[in-house]
Amino acid sequence: MKKVFSYILMFFVVLSLVTVVSVTQAADTLTGTWDLEVTSTSGKYNPTFILQQDDKEITGNNFFVGGSAAKIRGKIQGSDFQLTYKIGHIVIYKGKIEGDQISGSVDLGPNDKGTFTGVRKK
Repeated sequence: MKKVFSYILMFFVVLSLVTVVSVTQAADTLTGTWDLEVTSTSGKYNPTFILQQDDKEITGNNFFVGGSAAKIRGKIQGSDFQLTYKIGHIVIYKGKIEGDQISGSVDLGPNDKGTFTGVRKK
């Protein structure tokens, strides 16, 4: 009887470890280079974000047409994230990640709101 109990206990320990590893590996990460398409009240543009995720913290750069860049800071919780940077005013991206795609809303400053989609470069 002790042997059967030991086998059952080992089975559940192994099953728990496999579940934890699977959940950890399934988490999406924002690390990478992202090509975005932003549509707002001021028009359309296509910035490039280069992001690095360390646990729930995100850092990176937003590269604008013409070569200038802004430092990005952000946080991620599950698949929901928020990114901010300053270009005279604060710009806020709020969205979701699903694999190699992101989408959400953007607040580009006073009276300029919009949406964005993005694809991670391979």
